Amino acid sequence: MAAPIYKQFAITRTAFYLLVLALSLGFSGFARAETNTAYTVEGVEVDVTAENAVKAREKALDEAQVKAYRMLAERFLSPEEMATFKDPDPITVSTLVQDFEVVKEQLSTKRYKGTYTVRFRPNAMRASMASKGISYSDVPKKPVLVLPFYEEAGRTVLWSDANPWMRAWKMLPSDKSLMQPTVVPLGDSEDIGQVSDSDGLDYDTMGVQELASRYNADDVAVVVASTEPTQTAEGRLGINIYTNGFEGPTFVQKIVVDQQPGETADALYSRAAAKVKSVLRGNWKSNAAYVQTPVQPQTTTTVTQTTYGHPPVYAPQPGAAPIPYTRPALGPSTVYNTHARFSSVQDWVRIKSTLDRTYGVQAVVIKALKPREALIDIRFAGNVNALQTALQNGGITLRAGNGGAPLELYMGSARQPVYR
Repeated sequence: MAAPIYKQFAITRTAFYLLVLALSLGFSGFARAETNTAYTVEGVEVDVTAENAVKAREKALDEAQVKAYRMLAERFLSPEEMATFKDPDPITVSTLVQDFEVVKEQLSTKRYKGTYTVRFRPNAMRASMASKGISYSDVPKKPVLVLPFYEEAGRTVLWSDANPWMRAWKMLPSDKSLMQPTVVPLGDSEDIGQVSDSDGLDYDTMGVQELASRYNADDVAVVVASTEPTQTAEGRLGINIYTNGFEGPTFVQKIVVDQQPGETADALYSRAAAKVKSVLRGNWKSNAAYVQTPVQPQTTTTVTQTTYGHPPVYAPQPGAAPIPYTRPALGPSTVYNTHARFSSVQDWVRIKSTLDRTYGVQAVVIKALKPREALIDIRFAGNVNALQTALQNGGITLRAGNGGAPLELYMGSARQPVYR
């Protein structure tokens, strides 16, 4: 005998509620995956041939997930770590996948071509990497601003349409790397006002740093490309990489890219740009030739007062005497021995620029300069409280040293003043 009408309706209603609940949970899970775009890999292309279209499609999904896993690893890990990285098997990868989407596909009797978007589960990915002894950060880092100068016949160009090197950088795919993304300036009037088209390595350090700030970048990579002669019909591109050093561009390394047989010039520039971009994702500044001067004994230094203009370029030779920055005397002054600490070249540039602009600072003598610290004498017209206030207004913190050591100076605001 058939069940009563109300029981049939109850069964149907229950099934309907369960279906709605399942859909809502599915959509909510999808929404959560969508919110963490760091673990979403788009544009995964595969081309597979098998006995028939069904098997080709199954094989394509496995390959797409493994390929997406490697693309995601490249997003988080350095080139050095990727050199020893091994792809897991398809079954292992499938346990890490939240969901996937087929963006485009083409089918034939034995061949399948498809483009996928694969979303991974963040916690599962972290656990998978940890099991391999790999730790990483999925917090996006600030990008590196790339200035692709092209040198030809002794002159350099940057913004000009005749710069194939800049064109190659702008044609690269959008950077989804979290390890160290790169950004190329637009080249509008504001950019050109900061760096001239023909500045080359004679650019203004502070102008370049202001340009980097505009693009929310901390580091600057100046990449100068030029063609080099070869003994073959193919060409060669030499790229010198510089970082924005203490007093201007600091050479880091040179990369040479040879043109392949049948490769067009545009393809050569694009391949070279991709190679340099990969280098910038690693510890690319480790070989930078920063100026280092041994710490000299603290002695009284006589500073000749001159009309203050732009501070001279500081590029001391080993053993050379400190070079002072001076401005006219404003009254009785005191020399304060200071130990400046900074985490990057950019911080040092900001500290030095702030000191140069601070009212009451009559002279700045750099006694020793290392990659992350400097010993400097600050001649200031006022007591230490006034100096602390003046520097704090410029974003620099001044603290007392321990046991009679030099004053401590660094970027950032102190919560409480040291001197009262």
